[in-house]
Amino acid sequence: MAVYIECLCGKRFQVDPAQVSQFECEGCGRSLTVPKPELAATLEKLRERMKQGEPGMREAMAAAAKIREFHAVPLLKEGAQSGVREAVNTALVALCDLPGPGQEVITEWIGNGMLSVTRLVAALRESKYDKGADFVCTLVAADKLRESHVAEVAPYLGESGTQRALETLKDLRRKYPNLGGILDSALAKLRHLDEGAGTIPDEAKVIPGRQSQREPAARKGCLALLLAIVGVLGTLAALLWQ
Repeated sequence: MAVYIECLCGKRFQVDPAQVSQFECEGCGRSLTVPKPELAATLEKLRERMKQGEPGMREAMAAAAKIREFHAVPLLKEGAQSGVREAVNTALVALCDLPGPGQEVITEWIGNGMLSVTRLVAALRESKYDKGADFVCTLVAADKLRESHVAEVAPYLGESGTQRALETLKDLRRKYPNLGGILDSALAKLRHLDEGAGTIPDEAKVIPGRQSQREPAARKGCLALLLAIVGVLGTLAALLWQ
């Protein structure tokens, strides 16, 4: 009996497990394995349940999130785009919670604009996903978030109360001094971890162009002091020759 397989790239296949156990996707070249009969049957039931209105979509996403396996990702992708808020939240969190293929989908969607960071953070908040801040910090560390994204995730990181969020926000404060107000506000919520959180780091106080303006002033002050010393020495010399 043929089983249905969908790749992350969207390419779909029907494969006879008696003939094939592993093959390469014709669309992206990814190596695909054929699900075992029990899993294949479960996935097929969930696909049918997803077609049965909002209750079916919510129920199917809750079940798909528990599978934590590559073959559940296509269902989670569909659920994340279903428009059913509870199902969307469940699917997005499940993708974030699945290292490899699930997180790859989230990263790709953020990169191409299919998923707004605001919507992702809302799902993490509403689902009370305790690893959400850590996942966002991973995105920051991998340089997957633009400056506008940073402004959106900063409050969420500040609310998380985690040490990693604190260190991430500190790094972002140094990197984006123009986001100082937003980042300082987020850091202030983490003062229970670090009393200095929310204070302006020294390197962030330097205003572009201002340092070059101070240096001439400093040199001018030194020159004035030198002239004053020369004047005093000249006066002493004149007195000695009298």
